[in-house]
Amino acid sequence: MTPLLKEARSRLEETLLAAFPDLQGVYLFGSAASGAPREDSDVDLGLLLPPGGLPPDPWKLGETGARLEGILGRPVDLVDLRRADTVFRHQVVSTGRLLLVRDPRAAAEFEMLTLSFYQKLNEERREILEEIRRTGRVLHP
Repeated sequence: MTPLLKEARSRLEETLLAAFPDLQGVYLFGSAASGAPREDSDVDLGLLLPPGGLPPDPWKLGETGARLEGILGRPVDLVDLRRADTVFRHQVVSTGRLLLVRDPRAAAEFEMLTLSFYQKLNEERREILEEIRRTGRVLHP
């Protein structure tokens, strides 16, 4: 976690919880999580909201991102992880960090399901990936 995030953590949590009271957790991912952000890097945050609920209002996501940008001094990208695809979710879980945990059980379940779905996806696409490795081509003529 960058020093900037450590300093602003309580304000970040307060802003996110005010916008999304049912928030279960927040993942930091991307360059800020890897510890290698550039001057022009944004801050990527994955929101873990309860399953089965309505998606967050895009206006609220944008407004909250703008408020967080004011706190952090750099653009903030907010992603609803429950609506992200399996590969994206796996990337967040495997390379990101859990920045805020309000429901440890929900976070653990989300991570286990993500890893399980990713393993199943890899099993289903194994033949396709092997063909790409063998031929060096993605598309057939």
